[in-house]
Amino acid sequence: MRNCAIIHPLHLELETAHEYACHSPEEERWFLMRVSPLKEPSLKEPQGVVVSHTDISPRVKMGLELEHQLLLLGHKQEELESLTGKLIDAQEQERKRIARELHDDFNQRLAALAVELETLERTPDAFPEPVVQQLTAVRDHVGQLSDDLHDLAYRLHPSLLEHIGLEVAARDHVTEFMKRTGLPVTLTAREVPGTLAPEVATNLFRVMQESLHNVLKHARATEVTVKLSGSSKGIGLSVRDNGQGFDLEGKDARMKGIGLVSMQERMRLLGGFLRIHSLPTEGTKVCAWIPRVREGA
Repeated sequence: MRNCAIIHPLHLELETAHEYACHSPEEERWFLMRVSPLKEPSLKEPQGVVVSHTDISPRVKMGLELEHQLLLLGHKQEELESLTGKLIDAQEQERKRIARELHDDFNQRLAALAVELETLERTPDAFPEPVVQQLTAVRDHVGQLSDDLHDLAYRLHPSLLEHIGLEVAARDHVTEFMKRTGLPVTLTAREVPGTLAPEVATNLFRVMQESLHNVLKHARATEVTVKLSGSSKGIGLSVRDNGQGFDLEGKDARMKGIGLVSMQERMRLLGGFLRIHSLPTEGTKVCAWIPRVREGA
């Protein structure tokens, strides 16, 4: 037996509509009932009502399916966000592991090799002068390789970020970047907290690092400005260059997509945001901001 709503006739001045379910064991169906006053032009009061029922089951079923798909999409989005956070964390842990191995293993072995070469150089009359000169050149190359590995390890995981803080690590990175590339960079810092949550400091540092890398690779800039600023509401970073810029909707933006998406995800996972402002010939500005997490929040 169908489970149907019972509607009592009413004297109405205006048309009304009501959706109702009328299911059977075999099928679910929905209807739209309209109740309209029946009027005679010569009379003031309605003489009755007209009741119509329209089968709206396809539309209702489509709406219910859409709600179900949106719910599934929401769950998938949550899973994707969780996976993204885990991937970024795993990336940082792997960077840290590789940096530690480069510093504690390979760099130490190169240092020992350099000492052995220096010992050979100083052995009296052990080698003819041309061989001693070659040993000196090899030792210099080993020393340079050791320095390069140290720099690589630091770029992978800056120890200053953990032990001293974001501002000092940022200044050190900017100094190393200028020394390595010859590109002038001005860094200013205002009210940057001395202590920040590790994930906040790390992700802002990575945004600065990636932004400077993009400037070097794409911008053809002659100067760069980096700003760090803190407040009671959060902490922000901006990296601005005077380079050639690019169209945010064009091919160049898509080519830079992976780096930009990574920066955006880092900020979003911490409740912040990343904004990029750029136009061809007018340079690029990257702005990142992370809200302050209050005690007990």
